[in-house]
Amino acid sequence: MALVQSIAISWYFSHHAGHNGYKQLLVHTKPFAVVGIDERQAMTVDSWLRSYPWLYEFRAARIHRRRPAQILHILYGETYFRFSPWFFGRVPVVVTFHQPPQRLLRLLTAGDETGRVSRVVHAITRRRFRKVAAAIIISEAQRAVLEQFVPADRIHLIPLGASTLPLIEAESCFRREPEPDAILTVGNWLRDWAFYFDFLEYCREHHPDWRFRLVNRNLPFVWHERVQAASNLSWLRNLEDQELLKEYTGANCLFLPLLEATGNNTVNEALAMGCPVISNVDLGVPDEEAIVTRCETSHEAFSSAIARWQDASAQQRSDLRERSQRAVKSLDWSIVGTKTLDLYQSLL
Repeated sequence: MALVQSIAISWYFSHHAGHNGYKQLLVHTKPFAVVGIDERQAMTVDSWLRSYPWLYEFRAARIHRRRPAQILHILYGETYFRFSPWFFGRVPVVVTFHQPPQRLLRLLTAGDETGRVSRVVHAITRRRFRKVAAAIIISEAQRAVLEQFVPADRIHLIPLGASTLPLIEAESCFRREPEPDAILTVGNWLRDWAFYFDFLEYCREHHPDWRFRLVNRNLPFVWHERVQAASNLSWLRNLEDQELLKEYTGANCLFLPLLEATGNNTVNEALAMGCPVISNVDLGVPDEEAIVTRCETSHEAFSSAIARWQDASAQQRSDLRERSQRAVKSLDWSIVGTKTLDLYQSLL
């Protein structure tokens, strides 16, 4: 397959592990230019660009004038996508949308939440959605919302990837007997922190032996006091990638109360490492009913689900690990990258 000459507008999140995030997709699509916010260099990013990230479209357009692209791919379209259909003319513009349905509808209807300038820009570029060559969703749950803005035949499901094949290969090296009382939570985006900390309080009384482990680099400050009050919680703020993999294999389960969800790096990683996942929302992973424990958002429901994995036999855990790893192989970045390149080719 001939390499497609593309420009990408993306976001490098500092909290992403080395093996996840769209930097891994770009390894496979190989754009000749990438612009967007790099949180590793946040202090050097112009304040205007931090306030109005869609200004990166102007940078991409300048690059395109110097070296014409065949495709523009805007990742995180809710943030970056405003003017490109007019800047790039006949060049196909591909936009990936990440937000879960309720938040996606709000952003596509009213624009982002950064003030009057952004609302005005959203209003004057509202026709942009009808001009995209292709819109990528990462969860089927987003489709009904996006069809209100983008022609249905231009919407394509390409799930959020992860380095699942390398993780599956590495899992046997990290495999160990899980600690039945170690309950893991990883990440920050759209976690239901109010429920999380209330549940920890509930468990101090009803399950005093349970020990919660939170891997999170960016916990909002408003919750720090609750962390200090939680005697059954260990907050792991700066784990290296290898240490995180040990957490997955050593935990009883991944406890993930969420407000909403689409693609989720944490879920993909946990399943690749054979860690049972318990959540209260649809996570959009392949064969989800067979590999994810879904429960209602209540203390009793989550307690019961966690307790079931404490009582699980080694064979039950082995069976789940096998099913989970088989299901998430299709989410590997190499496969997601090929699907993305196939989409590019179909637009040329």
